[in-house]
Amino acid sequence: MFPISFNAFGDIATMITIVYAIAQALDDSRGSADEYRTFGELLEEIRDLHASSPEDISPRVLEGIKGCCEVLEKARQMLSRYSALEGTRGHCSLRHAVVKLRWRLLKRDEAEVLHVKLFSRMELLLGLVDRTEFADLKSGLQDISVQTSVVEAAIIALKNNIHLGINMSRSIIMRNASVLSGNMRAESAAIRAELNSLNIALNNGLARIAQNMRNRHQTVEPAEPPDRQTPVLAAAVAFSGGFALHASFRLPLFYAILLLFLHNIYMMNRRLPPSIEIPITNCILLIDILGARISLPMELCGSSKDFHETLLRLFQGRKGRSLVEMHEYELMKAVDHLPIGPKDWLRIVQPGCELEMAAIIRSPPQKRDNCLPSALLATCPRCKASMGRKVSRGRRDFALCLSCQGRISFDEAFAQASMNSLQRAHPNTTTDHGDDQNDIPFLRMIRVVYLKEPVRRTEKVYHICP
Repeated sequence: MFPISFNAFGDIATMITIVYAIAQALDDSRGSADEYRTFGELLEEIRDLHASSPEDISPRVLEGIKGCCEVLEKARQMLSRYSALEGTRGHCSLRHAVVKLRWRLLKRDEAEVLHVKLFSRMELLLGLVDRTEFADLKSGLQDISVQTSVVEAAIIALKNNIHLGINMSRSIIMRNASVLSGNMRAESAAIRAELNSLNIALNNGLARIAQNMRNRHQTVEPAEPPDRQTPVLAAAVAFSGGFALHASFRLPLFYAILLLFLHNIYMMNRRLPPSIEIPITNCILLIDILGARISLPMELCGSSKDFHETLLRLFQGRKGRSLVEMHEYELMKAVDHLPIGPKDWLRIVQPGCELEMAAIIRSPPQKRDNCLPSALLATCPRCKASMGRKVSRGRRDFALCLSCQGRISFDEAFAQASMNSLQRAHPNTTTDHGDDQNDIPFLRMIRVVYLKEPVRRTEKVYHICP
């Protein structure tokens, strides 16, 4: 059984011990010992990755590895019955030979089902290494698809050769089914030798394909240090596959395709453009209105105007873009949520500081006496759920919505000052940018401003009061 309990990475230490014990027991002449030692080294990388990974990554990695291992374990269980038949020595009856032949020829469909399941599990693993923030990822994946189709064509050719050899073996067995048991044992030995030769030819073909792939990427220089997540996933699948595919001549076919696919993804990650190398001592940490954590160099944050221009570039094509364009956001210190004004910019915004952004949503004045802002029950603009408390005048703290986990603040005194400062700083700015209600559920922090007087027709307001 595969030794990971899928509950914690601590079991990897036990797994490493087992791998090295297996490596010592194997015959070095077959090359298996070196392969298992390599598996052990890569498992140590899994343990190191766990120590430095975010807490939300480890469970998903374990879940993805578990899905692959479950499919490979089913394959190992299928092979165990045939291995027991192969281990039979002595007199070989006609019935026993027919049972072996039936297993060999009729289990092909089950192997294809496992092939489909394993590739569906791999789609979940590939989601963990998705890098959508790079604009050229789509073209790179298309190149990988083309390369994979070439590899698959070569694999299909090898698979057809194997099926041809199996069909020839079946015809030989059926033609000589009535001969004496001694002759059948001799023919079985010949068939086994033929299958071994086909297996060797398959391994040689896969080795040539892998060598061609390495030569194809040999001239590509890595743009940044390799991503450690993909080789770790490949190591986990390879380790589990070492048990499930032992002594088999069919399943290594799609197992090799899986490893080549992982290799292509790994090489693609190495070719992705590197991030801007800025010393951390010369950066500020910004948590934007969508909750993304971004490190910005001080050269982009010299003034509030420069910072706004940087935000316009960051929010191109993202949710909340129009709010940034209309200056409908508030920049605060992360420790106390105090707003940062233009006069305090150079004093507060220093290297190493942590800033947070809150979106500003403006609500029109209420017409009914029983719906005044001072007496209004706070309603979350993200999920429209009641937050169970009264709106307080002039309060600037953020309350947590228990329904959607958003952070909301309700402020009446801030409305007029904010509008005046906005018009003075940007007199040509209007807020008529269409309906942005669809962006509200994605905002991390929202400050709801109840206006004291009716707004002009060009200004956007959000109706959040029932």
